[in-house]
Amino acid sequence: MENRITAVEWRWVLVASLIVIGLSSVPYVLGLLIETPELRYSGFVIGIQDMHSYLGKMRWGAAHPGFRFELFYTAEPHTGGFVFGPQLFLGKVMGLLSGQGGAVSGRLLWMVYHVWRVAAALLMLFAIYAFAARFVEAVPVRRLAWGIAAVTGGLDWVLVLAGFTPLAFLVPEAFSFLIVFLLPHLAMARALMLVGWLLLLRAVDHSSWQLAALAGLVWVIMGVFVPFFDALLGVLIATWLFGQLIVKRRIPWKPFGLAAIAGALPVVLLLYNAWLFTTDPVFAVWQAQNDLPSPPVFQYLLAYGLLIALAVPGVRRLLQDGLTDDAILLLTWPLAAAAMVYLPVNVQRRLVEGAIVPLAVLSAMGIVEIVRGHRRQLRRAAVAVALFLLVMPNFFLIFGAVQTVSRRAWPVFVPAEVLQAADWIDANVPPYSVFVAEELQSNMLAGYTRVKVFHGHGPETLYLDEKREQAQAFFSGEGGIEVLREGGVDYVFWGPQERAFCEGLDCLAGLPLEPVYADETVTIYEVLP
Repeated sequence: MENRITAVEWRWVLVASLIVIGLSSVPYVLGLLIETPELRYSGFVIGIQDMHSYLGKMRWGAAHPGFRFELFYTAEPHTGGFVFGPQLFLGKVMGLLSGQGGAVSGRLLWMVYHVWRVAAALLMLFAIYAFAARFVEAVPVRRLAWGIAAVTGGLDWVLVLAGFTPLAFLVPEAFSFLIVFLLPHLAMARALMLVGWLLLLRAVDHSSWQLAALAGLVWVIMGVFVPFFDALLGVLIATWLFGQLIVKRRIPWKPFGLAAIAGALPVVLLLYNAWLFTTDPVFAVWQAQNDLPSPPVFQYLLAYGLLIALAVPGVRRLLQDGLTDDAILLLTWPLAAAAMVYLPVNVQRRLVEGAIVPLAVLSAMGIVEIVRGHRRQLRRAAVAVALFLLVMPNFFLIFGAVQTVSRRAWPVFVPAEVLQAADWIDANVPPYSVFVAEELQSNMLAGYTRVKVFHGHGPETLYLDEKREQAQAFFSGEGGIEVLREGGVDYVFWGPQERAFCEGLDCLAGLPLEPVYADETVTIYEVLP
């Protein structure tokens, strides 16, 4: 089933998307407005450790030929491989255009990151609308489905006082707004996931192997953005085909063959990533440490329960009208996600990726059924209240981010002296020398300069808990030489965060260190042989 999207609709999507993206950008703009010469804005508000890691990956791309990536949040030697390709590519483009190569400034990096965030969010929001339009003919219902997919955030925010983090704050794959707010690579991956499905469904409509192959190419690019999405995609395709087998009571040869064509290329990339993360011992540990368990079942039920309830009448309508290949996808995708989030893998909660989109389409269909018949005004009011409650987490997210920015505190804001020291490092220290610093300071240094660090990011620092204890002991004067020698450290960063461990004492006395940079705030020591 193909439904045309008019130019008027696309203009509506553009305006609505810009409103959503504009709301997500309020804390970032505020940060720029209130920075001072003494306290410089870092460019981010939440998830700062991950954000700095993305800046560091862009810098790595600018500093190195080719697309071989090594972890810089750990000092263990390794050969690396092709991962984080989009970040590396963006860094190469920035390095060339700026003429600075790997020494491109951290400020320019995060500004370009936000340009990418806006562009990727637009692409994702347009793809969501196109996906909804495939299944829904009425324009108001398309818009409703888009709104549910774009800005709802679940009902589990009511558990905040009980100590639970809402899925809308914790799992970007669960809804959409956190992706818009923070993660352009996930926005690109979701957009490509949806576009690939649209191409495959159209390939089935027209019996076109060319469209199926194009869907496969799109999904390969998706896997470059987020490698494990290709494995997730394989499960989604299998459940869709199995659903057709159940409904039609025969093997769906045409969809099966076209899906096989579409899935062939992503399988190649999936096999490469499986090989890389099992044969490289450092990458293998990194993968094992990337532990993202699902929250309790009741939190998923509370987060999605209201949307599921709204979707029930829509599901009933689909069953009454007869299940098409399209309708089967709407049903099997959320069901597959529900089955996968407790599989014995370390990325459980990320397996819910994208399920909000078909669920939003079903919910919009269900709302149409709900508001029909008697007491229409009362029913509309009830639905409006329900949707308002589902949107609330995103208002809390923006309000909390604005409050965080308003405090002008580390690490959202960085002392100017620390940035000056970072500039000195890039100009005077051999690229990708190993530094030891306080954990958040290390995290920032690896994003803003061409260095590796002893520790600074979980899971990209191997054995982070152990190294965190060693670094704290080092800066407290309790475990010096072992960190320097066994950790392969070349330089020590001694600034405000490190002094907090020492309580005014000279905790570095007696160590083989030579100061090579100093001002009133920061001293950098080189480790002597």
